[in-house]
Amino acid sequence: SGHSMSDIACTDGHLISLERFNRVLKIDRAGCVVKVESGIKLSLLSERLYEVSLALRNMTSTPEQSIAGAISTGANGTGIGYGVMGTDVLEIEIILADGNEVICSREIRSDLFLGSLCSLGALGVITSVTIQCEPTYILDAVQFPLPIETVLSDINKIVSSAEHVRIWYFPHTEKCIVWQANRARRDHAPTPASLRRTLNDIKEKLIGHYSLEFAYYMANYNDKIIPYVNKLYRRLLYNKTKAQQDLSFKIFNFDTIFKRYTHCCSIPIENVYPAILTLKKMIDAKKYRVHFPIEIKFVKGDNIWLSPANGGDKAFISVVMNRPYGVDVPHTNYFNEFEQKMSAMGGRPLWSVGHMWTGNECKCAYPQFSSFVNLRNQVDPHKLFFNEYLQRIFGSDQI
Repeated sequence: SGHSMSDIACTDGHLISLERFNRVLKIDRAGCVVKVESGIKLSLLSERLYEVSLALRNMTSTPEQSIAGAISTGANGTGIGYGVMGTDVLEIEIILADGNEVICSREIRSDLFLGSLCSLGALGVITSVTIQCEPTYILDAVQFPLPIETVLSDINKIVSSAEHVRIWYFPHTEKCIVWQANRARRDHAPTPASLRRTLNDIKEKLIGHYSLEFAYYMANYNDKIIPYVNKLYRRLLYNKTKAQQDLSFKIFNFDTIFKRYTHCCSIPIENVYPAILTLKKMIDAKKYRVHFPIEIKFVKGDNIWLSPANGGDKAFISVVMNRPYGVDVPHTNYFNEFEQKMSAMGGRPLWSVGHMWTGNECKCAYPQFSSFVNLRNQVDPHKLFFNEYLQRIFGSDQI
């Protein structure tokens, strides 16, 4: 779907669109298993699953990704008991460079399967994905403000305080928002929209979108106002406890208010405390004027070869710089230093964002990187599935 915020999908050759390759092929309601074509977007998949009383176990907050794109780049939701989206995949069908369509799973061609679960598009064209789901469920979500000192001192408790947890830190303030979500203990319909809730949604749209976008646009002329913008909008929109109850995919999805630059790194979960302190000190010392939020999500470790969560539980830390009205904003120095700081703490950039890593850094960070390179050379020796991005990652003679 071209959702990645890097050049991973760019080419000067042929670009295959799977946008209309979006059917649900098979449903096993008893086993909560579904087989879908690879181009189906998460938003449509969630609706189709709801129609048959099923749901994804966890999902990323950006539903316009295709299922193949999400798993191929290690996309993730949040929750220390839940892995990247690829961990719920049971089987993949993929067309290799020689034209053969191959079925792979943990039992069949396990090497190809563990490579394809986060392949960056380098192994072939994924045509179908079989996913382990669960019965439709309601999520009870709550978010509340806390001082950053409290969050850092209680970080281990917060990580395990709910099934799904994320933290938003507001740069240039001393405040965070903790977001928690749990499956409802009993079956019941989601809370219907009330007039009060509708009016509140309108208020948040007006303040949190239109006026915030204008404020950040004005900051292009004087970035010294950014700290004041962050403080003001935190007080207006995130100063109180808020609760929400709805279908799982509606709770997981977050509206990206306007265009933005994003960078994200996964780090060993034990390094969350020093990582946030380091970022806070970096922003203050370099006088970076940065937008909110800095987001921290938590993901269970896995054994997928190129998964950002390979080898142990991870915290995924994201930084953003919004693009009000599509206008470019300075971000390169901030993002590059963020990547350097996180890399020094065992971090790995998310594949779908712009990053500076080459194959040499990847080889040091991913224990199975050489195995993936060997597999890629076997299934695509003539580099049919290759572009400049993959050349940077896999093209070095030193790998």
